[in-house]
Amino acid sequence: MRRARREFEGTLVTAITTAGGGMDELITAGGRVFLELVANNPRRWALLFTASSGLGGDMAEQLIKLRRHTIERIADVASPHAPELDRPSLVAAAHVISGIGEQLGHWWLSHPQLDFDHVLRMYVAAVGGAVRGLLTVFEDLNRP
Repeated sequence: MRRARREFEGTLVTAITTAGGGMDELITAGGRVFLELVANNPRRWALLFTASSGLGGDMAEQLIKLRRHTIERIADVASPHAPELDRPSLVAAAHVISGIGEQLGHWWLSHPQLDFDHVLRMYVAAVGGAVRGLLTVFEDLNRP
């Protein structure tokens, strides 16, 4: 599992850091990597990204740690694009991004008739809207 997560994270970071463009292009690059995993290997995706509460013990704890590491990596990649945000705000936004992806992935698996591009557009709209909303909140919180 650790190796699979590292591979995913490496591919994700590379896609985002080489994407260029604005927020939507960065979100599209990350979303494409994430959704390709869902589409191409749903069992692997389910193991890496579904709730671990039913597993219990060391396996559940390991999956939680791996998930948190991925969220930290999302925050790391976002940091240069949002230098005005402090680390807790970046990590909060990364949790939101991760949650949207995980829930959309579950939903897509139960709606396989939808094509990849349609689901990717949904992902970009949901993540983009959430991030823009969070940026507004963070900006308001930082005003005197």
